[in-house]
Amino acid sequence: REAIPVRVLNLNTKDKILDEGAVIATCETVVDIVARPQEFSEAQHLPSTLENLEILTENSEEL
Repeated sequence: REAIPVRVLNLNTKDKILDEGAVIATCETVVDIVARPQEFSEAQHLPSTLENLEILTENSEEL
């Protein structure tokens, strides 16, 4: 397996210590999906990046 270096953002006030070489995620092979413009409408709301980060923070606190 190939290691992919990543930067991690701690959105919590508690310190997190990760050992060098620690596995923080695994990757899986995916296939490309071609989206057709007619499948999307402006009425669909996609969460902003900040909302996504807040959701990730809440989920990580549950672990």
